[in-house]
Amino acid sequence: PEEKKKVLMPPGSQASRALFGYDQLVTDRAYWKKLILVEGVFDTIRMWEHGYRETVATLGVHTTELQRNLVKRLRPESVILLRDGDDAGREGAIKEARELAYAMINVEIAQLPEGKDPDSATRDEVREALDNATEIALDYGAESVKSTLDSP
Repeated sequence: PEEKKKVLMPPGSQASRALFGYDQLVTDRAYWKKLILVEGVFDTIRMWEHGYRETVATLGVHTTELQRNLVKRLRPESVILLRDGDDAGREGAIKEARELAYAMINVEIAQLPEGKDPDSATRDEVREALDNATEIALDYGAESVKSTLDSP
């Protein structure tokens, strides 16, 4: 059986070289301090509808080196990873947080309720996840990060 793609891209485009919504963020730089990273275009659009214009999509589960360089150019105080509320989303956020931290980017991880993603979560669920985001220190090991995220 053919696996359904989560992120649709136009033919010939290179998702690894872009952040959906980046151009808009550069224009609105005076209005935000933290950057929210989600996976897909629809996640980004829903976040914008919820009032979080400081959201961009990585167009996949992880950031690439080129995308991390784009993030660094924006100079956010920190980056909040808002991934899907499932095991894959949490595990991906842990790996991505470490990659961003090693690139000298301050990172926080926000957790949505189980089974929710930024596109399906309510405004209140998104707000609660962002308000309770966990800051990740560079010296954390993966197990320390995982235990922090697994604790109630």
